[in-house]
Parts: sequence; C-alpha cells; structure tokens
Amino acid sequence: MVCNFVRSQVVATPRVPSTNRLRRARPAGLLAMTFIVLLAAPLKPLAGADFIRGDATADGTLNISDAIFTLSYLVLGGAPPPCMDGADIDDNGAVNIVDPVQLLHFLFAGFAMPAPPFPNCGNDPTMDVLDCASHAFCP
Repeated sequence: MVCNFVRSQVVATPRVPSTNRLRRARPAGLLAMTFIVLLAAPLKPLAGADFIRGDATADGTLNISDAIFTLSYLVLGGAPPPCMDGADIDDNGAVNIVDPVQLLHFLFAGFAMPAPPFPNCGNDPTMDVLDCASHAFCP
C-alpha cells in the first residue's frame, strides 16, 4: 500500500504488481553475468603453435639469452617474445619477473624444470590468455 497525503487526509491506494518482470533487470544478476563473460572471454582454446616452455627467443635451446630477452621485454620495454607462452616458464598465464628468475634457477641452481611442454616441442596443456602464434624452432 502506498499512502498519499491529500489535504490532511490519508488516502490509501493499492500498489499494482508489475506484470512484466523482464523489464526490470536485477543488478546483481547482470553483474554476475558480466563477470562470467569477462572471465571466459580472454581464454584461448588449446590449439596453437607448438613451442618449448622457457624458450623465449624461439631458437630451440634454453640458455641465459632467454632470461635476458624476457627481462629486456619486461624491464626495458624491449620487443615481446615471438611466443609469449614460451616465455611463461611456470605456466601461470602471465609473463612476469618470476619467469626469467625461475629460468635462471633452473639453468644454474638445478631448481624445478619448466612446466610442459618441456624439453620437447608441444602444445600448451592449459587454457590462458597467452598465445603462441609461431615458434621458429618447432614445426
């Protein structure tokens, strides 16, 4: 009931429920749907070029030049790796400072190997936003 004040009299008018509930969208529902669409949109399918994880220079070998190339890209704004998935050594879906550091640990301190595909060419086993359009060493 909605009360209207008319010259010191209270007149009660019944509230009529809306017959078309499709016009009134619930903000929480829209927000949830937008969130789901945004999460799903950047994911790429499992298909893509074969590559070797950690091989940022796409020359077929893992060495210090891969770490330097990735650091140059991240810190100095150098050219991006030809295969971003190859530079993502821990396969977390992002190329960041951890990747070249982890590669140096693997090369010189015997720490954990890079995530698959390593040491041979292969596809990325996980879905993420990184792409590998081409890798010069892998067919």
